Amino acid sequence: MTRIVFVLLLLLQCKYISCAQRLPFFNLKVENGLIQSQATCLAQDKFGNLWIGTLGGISRYDGKKIRNYTVSDGLLSNNIIDIEFIQSGELIISSGKNVQVFNGNIFNELKNDKKASAEFVSSFCQSKNQKIYCLQKGSICSIDLTNKLITPINTKKTFTTLQVFGDKILAASTNGDIEEIDANSGIPKQIIAKNNESSLVVLKMFEDSKKRFWILCNKGLYIQEQASYKPYTLKGHQAILAPLLSASEDNLGHLWLNSFQGAFRLKDSSINYYNQENGLSNNILYDNLRDREGNIWMSSDGEGVFRYSGGPFISFDENSGLPNKQVT
Repeated sequence: MTRIVFVLLLLLQCKYISCAQRLPFFNLKVENGLIQSQATCLAQDKFGNLWIGTLGGISRYDGKKIRNYTVSDGLLSNNIIDIEFIQSGELIISSGKNVQVFNGNIFNELKNDKKASAEFVSSFCQSKNQKIYCLQKGSICSIDLTNKLITPINTKKTFTTLQVFGDKILAASTNGDIEEIDANSGIPKQIIAKNNESSLVVLKMFEDSKKRFWILCNKGLYIQEQASYKPYTLKGHQAILAPLLSASEDNLGHLWLNSFQGAFRLKDSSINYYNQENGLSNNILYDNLRDREGNIWMSSDGEGVFRYSGGPFISFDENSGLPNKQVT
């Protein structure tokens, strides 16, 4: 709770000016069939369907219609906090209180090593050798789908995020160091980026098409330089200091960063901030996903899901010289 308060206080101290253009964000919400407006996580299956985890169940969107899944369909809880597709095409689901695997027909529960419901599980990832790992209460665990078990591997260290990048599995420890995890054993091997700041919490990591490695923290945006990382600054622009929760890259190579209030778009020459004034949202934007068509999807707390497909909408109003807002 102390960390959350710190993050929110930091956010309130950070002010950004949104850019003038209004972008064409498509808003998928309850009125369109979304099961619940508080969307927490996103995933795309091999057929191109978008799966949306919410605090009211899971919605599958095929581009035209929505199919919803709740406890009446086999979910153990409607409060979904994380979803991830694995190579077999199955969907792993965490509600915070339990974990299930959905094969398209049946929801099967995964138990912990004590044969009890697996609580506080997140950061599902699968290595190229098809081994599946996750974090449970910050500890790295392995997932055995055959026996439906989640087993702790190393409880000596705790981590804030666990992700796959090509052949490597990387994890950020609670002290901010980024470590490589052995893909076969799940045990930490070596520190590849040392944290040099106190009270820094790594929330997510992202590698762009230019092989730049970005670190999203409670203190803003950082970038790796050799064996450490530092705050990212762009000449002529204010540094991003807001807590960042997720990232993706659009077709033009621009980095989209979700925050506790709106989103940032980072180009090589500029940093733009988008919120309700630009057609997005002032609420928390949790997850961020680029689909196979190149669209950027962002899940929001209370306003459903937003999609950006490229190209600006430019608004003209009284400030642009129109006599009034009533255009016939």
